[in-house]
Amino acid sequence: MNRTLDIAPYCDLFSERRWHQLIAEFREENFRIYQLSSVSVFRTVLQDGLAALKTHQCYRQDGQGNPDCPVCQPPLNELARPLPFSHCTQSRLLCALSGKPIDEHNPPMVLPNGNVYGRLGRTTGRGRHPIRLVYQEDAERMLCRALALPRSDSLRVTAEANPPTRLRSTTGWRLQGRSALLEAGASGMEVEPRLEAPLLP
Repeated sequence: MNRTLDIAPYCDLFSERRWHQLIAEFREENFRIYQLSSVSVFRTVLQDGLAALKTHQCYRQDGQGNPDCPVCQPPLNELARPLPFSHCTQSRLLCALSGKPIDEHNPPMVLPNGNVYGRLGRTTGRGRHPIRLVYQEDAERMLCRALALPRSDSLRVTAEANPPTRLRSTTGWRLQGRSALLEAGASGMEVEPRLEAPLLP
């Protein structure tokens, strides 16, 4: 019997990999009888979604992708590599302030910091400038962090000082932060001191 297994046709039939081939043929026949797909529905939907979002920017040479893009993330980036790129004939720009598309009715405006906003996003429903609100929030955050420092700290001394303004139309981060705290009704409140993080042993 052992000598028979050395013959080429019988060697292939009685090899261990024959069992794996038999398992694969059984699964394929089972899928065919019950009209099932050999590919899972989750895999199909995932590939469709990745192919719809995949662009050439997801595979830049510098490795800097969009943090909000799922295809730019390392696990999904490798899964989407063999998939085709999405066919986008027309791109749309959305204003980050108003959420409205930037088109001929809402032309883009570029700020000195390089951010692009739509013209309709300049004012909100209350008539306030949203970009100025962002500046006020940043100034309020900077002022509160400075006031949370010890009184001997030079940054807190600078935050509590009242220097004369050079231009009447220009306000610094201290005045912007104070006006924001005044509008919030927290101008007279004491800022809690900042807790120092303990050093690890």
